[in-house]
Amino acid sequence: MTKLEQALLAAAKSFITAYMGLELTDEGEGMGQPKKAAPIQTSNGIPVCPSHGKAMRPSKFGNGYYCGAKLQDGSYCKQKA
Repeated sequence: MTKLEQALLAAAKSFITAYMGLELTDEGEGMGQPKKAAPIQTSNGIPVCPSHGKAMRPSKFGNGYYCGAKLQDGSYCKQKA
């Protein structure tokens, strides 16, 4: 890969990251796929949604946590902890 191709690839990744809010993987089978959110829980022990990277909310029934993020189709995230 030439230096020009490497520079164009880096610019394309930067554009996607800036305008779509995604980080892309650089290697393996999932090349170009969004990375999963890294943190598992916040500093005070609240779980983090692996899809959205946001802290989950405690269930009012006392049986764990859920993600309250609303999806583009109007439904809510199904992640639970």
